[in-house]
Amino acid sequence: MKKKKILEILDELDKKSRLKPKEELELELEEYAEILEIMTDDGLLSGVQISRVMGKRQFINLNAKITIQGIEYLEQNQIKE
Repeated sequence: MKKKKILEILDELDKKSRLKPKEELELELEEYAEILEIMTDDGLLSGVQISRVMGKRQFINLNAKITIQGIEYLEQNQIKE
């Protein structure tokens, strides 16, 4: 499931230069933050800063941009429509 959500987020960033809201992805805040953290750590996107407060992820900055590595990942794992 996470891979599908990652591809949806990357596709939205690539096509519309916007971060797809958690509501459209049908994710809770903690799941959404975890996926964005994974994507940032793997170099698929930039501009997202997440910190932890009392063990919960909190967003500091959500100025997400897809990276070259993110574009390559998206192309290699294209969403089948």
